[in-house]
Amino acid sequence: MAGLNSFRDVIEDMFYNDIFNALSAFVEDNPSRLENNSYRVQNPDEAALSDFKVQFVNITDPGSIVFSRPPGK
Repeated sequence: MAGLNSFRDVIEDMFYNDIFNALSAFVEDNPSRLENNSYRVQNPDEAALSDFKVQFVNITDPGSIVFSRPPGK
């Protein structure tokens, strides 16, 4: 657990694979529910998750974990 500086880092380190698998399944099953901006693809019929990063964890509300695409991706 070297390099873990915050509770968010610990959550991401411990649960990355579980969260990735759940998010990946959701993205693949619901491509039309994703918020996207594209002039070329108006209504995607397929989507895949390649990576994510936990932005913050609010321990007062278990449903408030927010994810984002890592910088440079």
